[in-house]
Amino acid sequence: MAAADAAVVPRPPAAVPRELALQPFSRRTALEHAVTDRTLRGPSYRSVLRGAHACADLHLTYGHRIRAARAVLPPQAVLGGRSALWAWGVRLAEPDEPVEVVLPPTARVRNRAEIRIRADVLRPGEAVPSRWGPVTTPARTAFDLGRRGVLRQSVPLLDALARATGVTAEDVDRLASEHRGARHLTRLAPALTEMDGRAESLRESLLRLLVVEAGFPRPTLQHTVRDAGGRFVARVDLAWPELRLALEYDGSHHDDPGRIALDRRRLNALHTCGWRTLVIDRHQLRDEARVVDMIRILRKAAAGS
Repeated sequence: MAAADAAVVPRPPAAVPRELALQPFSRRTALEHAVTDRTLRGPSYRSVLRGAHACADLHLTYGHRIRAARAVLPPQAVLGGRSALWAWGVRLAEPDEPVEVVLPPTARVRNRAEIRIRADVLRPGEAVPSRWGPVTTPARTAFDLGRRGVLRQSVPLLDALARATGVTAEDVDRLASEHRGARHLTRLAPALTEMDGRAESLRESLLRLLVVEAGFPRPTLQHTVRDAGGRFVARVDLAWPELRLALEYDGSHHDDPGRIALDRRRLNALHTCGWRTLVIDRHQLRDEARVVDMIRILRKAAAGS
């Protein structure tokens, strides 16, 4: 009886083979390294997605999730959409976000909650090798992202992709001419019209879209301000140079005390040169009507001076 009531001693963690310690792997790979299903269910390992595992001590990133998806998908699977965006250096995907891949409609691959499979046919040259496996080219990635959702969803992603890769609207237009019957194609042209790789953050892109939606003239992005002697003063996010009016978006990094002092000196230098500058932060951007009112008031004052 005493033996039956004795506490169950947990299994000690099993040693993890060096080849399995740094990257997710498939069940087949585990078996090849003499790691049994029972051991995979033990404390030394964790499930990343169905059919893929990783060492329990591994700090999982979105890159690891891509590696896990690669471990269970056929070699012809191509990273697309936001996963392709991530592979091209725009690291917006969260660690637990599904991996998006493109496979031919004839591929027989089981869906998993952690993998979003899009059936599509990629033309020759629309996918290229990368350190993360095959990925849609920047132009094809932009073609796909530009047809998704409203402009506020697509344009900030296109801006970021253009900034990271140099892809242009003309590049995407050429590709689109080969896909006349693609779904949601009417969404692409307006998104490409607004696409601008000079934007330096998603919220800066959203501020620009808000300005355009409100009916203001299109601002100049990343405008360089110089003093009367031609010396560099500042580079402002959005500007109407003819009015000497600038809009700046300040992200959270501007909350640093040292940065606040630098920003203050910069704004003073702009004012000295005759520029009016409106600074918008992430909190103000939540009240779009108020932001539009402030811009309207400042533009009226600038135009009347």
